[in-house]
Amino acid sequence: MMAQQKIDKKLKKILDTFMKEKGISGYSVNGNKIVLYVDDEEHATIFRKFEISGYSIEVIVTGKFKAL
Repeated sequence: MMAQQKIDKKLKKILDTFMKEKGISGYSVNGNKIVLYVDDEEHATIFRKFEISGYSIEVIVTGKFKAL
């Protein structure tokens, strides 16, 4: 069982705002690393420019998620 990390309220608010943006499929946080999952390379280029103080950001192109 993986331990669940508590995300700072301010960081969660920022990441939840990201989720409202077109092209973002999801995110994960592991320590001081944020991984953003995006639909395509076009959106990856945009989100690679973002910085959040104290965190490194990795962007992974996953393609568009579809419900099963």
